[in-house]
Amino acid sequence: MNAFVFIAKDLRGVLHTDVTLSLNRTMWQHRYGDDQDALQQPVFESLLFIERHSNLASAYRRRTELRRMSQSELEALARRRNPSLKDLSSFWFSPRLACVRMEEASSEVKQP
Repeated sequence: MNAFVFIAKDLRGVLHTDVTLSLNRTMWQHRYGDDQDALQQPVFESLLFIERHSNLASAYRRRTELRRMSQSELEALARRRNPSLKDLSSFWFSPRLACVRMEEASSEVKQP
């Protein structure tokens, strides 16, 4: 099982590190999820850095290392692999697709 450690930037420009088993699902939830306020999750603007780990234990160890770093150190780490700090998830989905998926989800909920 692969686990991913990532660095993402929120709308205020703050960098966040975390672990996930599904980058696509995690980014979707942090960008377009309905429960942003209820879950108190930051809204991610872009995914800047990804590391794949073969197990959760090593991913959590790495996340702990990254969380000890300052914002400037996290940015420098991300820039080493992603010099322009381009959003690595930009091609996974678009805001238009998000609207379509949310409409599909709400229509599924309304049907008995």
